[in-house]
Amino acid sequence: MRMLMAMMAAVFLAIFSDEPAAMAAAPAIQVWFSPGAQTPDLLDMFRQPELWSKARSQISVLKFGPAQFGGAKVQLAAAHALGINTIADLSKVNAFQLLRSWNISLALEAPAIKPWDCTGRAAAKYTLQLIENARAAGGIVRYASMDEPLASGMRFCGDTLETAAAKTAAYIKQLKASDPALEVGDIEAYPWDHPVQLEQWLIALTRNGAKPAHFHLDVNVHFLDVHPEVDAAGDLRSLKAFAAAQGIPFGIIFWSGYNPEPTDQAYFDRTMAWVRRVHAAIGAPEQAIFQSWVVRSYPGCADTDPRCFPPKLKCPPSDTSGCGLGTVPVNLPEGDPKVFSHTRLVNEALGVLR
Repeated sequence: MRMLMAMMAAVFLAIFSDEPAAMAAAPAIQVWFSPGAQTPDLLDMFRQPELWSKARSQISVLKFGPAQFGGAKVQLAAAHALGINTIADLSKVNAFQLLRSWNISLALEAPAIKPWDCTGRAAAKYTLQLIENARAAGGIVRYASMDEPLASGMRFCGDTLETAAAKTAAYIKQLKASDPALEVGDIEAYPWDHPVQLEQWLIALTRNGAKPAHFHLDVNVHFLDVHPEVDAAGDLRSLKAFAAAQGIPFGIIFWSGYNPEPTDQAYFDRTMAWVRRVHAAIGAPEQAIFQSWVVRSYPGCADTDPRCFPPKLKCPPSDTSGCGLGTVPVNLPEGDPKVFSHTRLVNEALGVLR
């Protein structure tokens, strides 16, 4: 009798509790953070970690690009050429040691197939050198995310999907042979690549013995805004389901979709709109990547004005806001409602996704 009454009480609580079970269990999301390479306060994230304590507690992976690992091969990456936020700078603020103490893994966004190396072989050697640079500075790169090898191969190198997959698989195997613990995943463009094509791509990589450790979608949000006929919600649902069936963690890059941006608030508001759009379509992805490479324009630059697009952007000589540099948005602090920072964005976006 007591057992029956206990079961009835449990049912009552499940139905009438003020905190339903659905609210008690937030979806598990692996959060990646990739600050803009030229943001002026990137080093302050390590000098003043208290300014992003909440966001830091939710972030699992910090991703840098080649410039932060000492690379200058990719068209003399602007941050490296300007000497901003270099690997030497990161070492001086003990960035890699601090990341380990915070249980935040290190990732590299890496070239695979690129116009300067359509074979992928030189790119693999270059990527391994970047990983070694990080290791020498005290950093252990756990993840390498390939920067759109399918789009690059087909757009610039005359590849078919199959030839691009074979080259990319060889690239992955070369990296894994050097470091078996390295997890190599893929970033691809949407809707430049159709969902069916992306699914075929993942199948081809797996067939070549190089199943990606993750699959991140880089979405042209601006294109979707001006092409409402694209069924983005349906495509996201299809890709999420397909990746799950293949056992590949699926992630979406959360950014504003517009480059350049005149203000941090413009970036913040547009990214939050994209977060809500993704959430309405698929709920939460397994991996949420908060990444910016957006250039700051001057106030008054219109989204549709070609003169405002990088690299045509001509900043007024009197501008002191960082116009022309990839400084959008600032990273800190997370808790000031007047500052539309990247870490504040992480906190508010996760509030929506969870």
